[in-house]
Amino acid sequence: LAVYERLKERIVHVHLSNYDGREHRRPEQGHLPLAELLQRLARDGYGGSVTLELGPDVLEAEDEGKVRAHLRRAVEFCRAQVAT
Repeated sequence: LAVYERLKERIVHVHLSNYDGREHRRPEQGHLPLAELLQRLARDGYGGSVTLELGPDVLEAEDEGKVRAHLRRAVEFCRAQVAT
């Protein structure tokens, strides 16, 4: 959040993943304050894009149903933050 505050006027794209001791966790899965970041982006009127970086392991890619469910939850999490 401190980095965002320093650079927010220059940010045009947010590449989002969380962290729980391994790289690229779903937004709702880690220790980073992504809810707060997304809320701040919304409050500040951020108009750029936000993309999720999620590897096959976190999506359980061997099961299409799980992939769809994980993506749905990740998108719902992000949308809920910008709607508050």
